[in-house]
Amino acid sequence: MTQDKKLVDMVVEGLQDGKASKIVVVNLTEIENCICQYMVICEGNSNTHVNYVATNLKEYVRKNSEKITYYDKENTGVAISLV
Repeated sequence: MTQDKKLVDMVVEGLQDGKASKIVVVNLTEIENCICQYMVICEGNSNTHVNYVATNLKEYVRKNSEKITYYDKENTGVAISLV
């Protein structure tokens, strides 16, 4: 299993831990010059739940020694970038 796939699996585990729903992993490895290899998308039940999922994921990933390079949590959406 590649390092990237391990990271994606860890992100999915972190999202499941935060009770995110409709988790989808998009494999972008076949797209030339793409800015990322995988995109993970999920849904929450409310803004409060989405904020909880984002915060929980950030802590879950940090606990597992991965580096978060970008974290943006605004009113209704969340973006987290991992390297």
